[in-house]
Amino acid sequence: MVRRLVDILTFVIYIWRGDMKMIDMYLALVMNDMRTCDENNKTLPLVPKKYRVKVMECLTALGLDANGDPIA
Repeated sequence: MVRRLVDILTFVIYIWRGDMKMIDMYLALVMNDMRTCDENNKTLPLVPKKYRVKVMECLTALGLDANGDPIA
């Protein structure tokens, strides 16, 4: 719960400062269950292939899987 709030606040700060980049946007969308990097997940739209590798690197660094869920 607290983690999600921190993520959302970080996302808002990026937008406010004008530093928003496409990878940051897709990372935030995956973390908020609005996009996925998992090609087997048919319930959410995929992150475009152009950004998927970099977004996956960021998710892994944060300890999250391709759907933005914590790695067990």
